[in-house]
Amino acid sequence: MRSSWMLFGVVAFLAVAAGCETTQPLQLSEQHFEFRVEGLGASTTSQYVWNMYEDLNDNGVQDPEEVTYYYCQRLGSEALPPTSVPFEYTIQVTLLRAGTTEWEPVTSGDALSFSANLSLYDGNSSSSNAPFKNPITIGEGEDARTFRFGTDFEERRVLSGANRDIVSATTNPLHDIDPVTYPLGDGLCSSYDPGFARVDNQPLPLNLTLLKGDSLKVELRRGFAPPEGMEYSIEPQLRMLLLLDGRSVTVQGDDITGKEPGAGASFTYTFR
Repeated sequence: MRSSWMLFGVVAFLAVAAGCETTQPLQLSEQHFEFRVEGLGASTTSQYVWNMYEDLNDNGVQDPEEVTYYYCQRLGSEALPPTSVPFEYTIQVTLLRAGTTEWEPVTSGDALSFSANLSLYDGNSSSSNAPFKNPITIGEGEDARTFRFGTDFEERRVLSGANRDIVSATTNPLHDIDPVTYPLGDGLCSSYDPGFARVDNQPLPLNLTLLKGDSLKVELRRGFAPPEGMEYSIEPQLRMLLLLDGRSVTVQGDDITGKEPGAGASFTYTFR
């Protein structure tokens, strides 16, 4: 009787082990991809950027109700790591489902307008810091207003003119009070904000779900001029990236444009 129970246990163990076999890779019939567009090879002006606040209580400390602004000062030649820069483009993304013959649109007709699409911003900081900056007081007596500047590492940075933080900083109190003394590039960071990085008026990245055998086609054309408010001494190429689990996949065709106005690129990809 005991031998019978032991035999039953061995058979049960082998059955469970066979059901839990994991040496073979999981073959997924569906995968989620990300698509994004970045600007490469551009040259922009570097800037010192300080966090700034108005010391309303005159206590030398930024209190919760005291808003943070940015104060910028142009450098010109500070070396920065390779960065992405915002640039407009038109795009058409279509999908051919496995076993079909008709390409389906993924992007809308709006994506054929340059204003609907903008490549990624620079997200880097230089390894060096802006120097410490003394407070600025405007006015006298009861009308005096004091503005102070951050001292911590992340509060006094060196950024490119294509960094999202400063491109969106289109106002500060010093410039609003005295735009002659604190103009663009010496007080005010940016004169115009092109908005968020996007494709077809949706935030990048574009999320795509492909089934086995599906084919994707992407056609992109670079804009003819930088967005309003952006300055480049060398304009960018635009590169398209199709990512699976954070890694770029190999596509067929061209995934990067030239630098010339209106330069195009297109690629296809089949999920096998």
